[in-house]
Amino acid sequence: MVRYAIACAMLALPVSALAQTAPASAPVTVEIVASGEVTVPAQRFRISAKIYGKAETEDAARAALAAQKAKLLRTLSASGVREAQPGGTPGDNSLMSFFASLPGQGKPTISLASLDEDPDAKPEATATETIDLDAPTRAAAAAARKAIEAEGGTPEEQVIGLLDDYPGAARKAKADALVKARAQALSYGEALGLRSAAITRISEKQDIVGGTIGLIGQIVGMFAPKSGAQSNDVTVRETLTVEFTLTR
Repeated sequence: MVRYAIACAMLALPVSALAQTAPASAPVTVEIVASGEVTVPAQRFRISAKIYGKAETEDAARAALAAQKAKLLRTLSASGVREAQPGGTPGDNSLMSFFASLPGQGKPTISLASLDEDPDAKPEATATETIDLDAPTRAAAAAARKAIEAEGGTPEEQVIGLLDDYPGAARKAKADALVKARAQALSYGEALGLRSAAITRISEKQDIVGGTIGLIGQIVGMFAPKSGAQSNDVTVRETLTVEFTLTR
């Protein structure tokens, strides 16, 4: 009975207590999933807007739309605002880089006004196009929204901070994740009486749950409203899986 009582008492002890009385004699492998982040100044600010061209025929409406777009871009260029250009960094599959690499224009659409209410009215066609614009500062983006409204366009409320060098920020976020992973590994080692934590493997691959969480983190970093004044910064989050070997 005494032996059973001792065994039960040992099972009830916390891990730290067991480590103090019986340190691990063999190396222990531990796998840590850690997320890191870095906040850096945005390098450009993306806004979207719908612009219109109206005329009696579809072709004339398209021409009016093209003229309206050219006029608007000339006006905005004075403050450094330009139509977004497609691009991207090879090997970078982040949501932010994908969004930043989208071209600045969509395919124009044509709609015809209904003549049901006034059969004698002249037919009218409306050409509509959604364009994306990049501004050098948030203030320039706000001024561009006013200019678009003055020209009869409809700008969206959201202004999104973007990075030209997303991979550089991602590397810093991964370095932060590595520091956090090592701290967690060392805490395991302390409980086991093992003081050294050597990295044996690093992986950027995530299972479906980890990948989904990472995607949500990117979306939150890009689109979530900031508290107080609108932020001029971009937060980049990265997740790593790091394997350590714990030894004395």
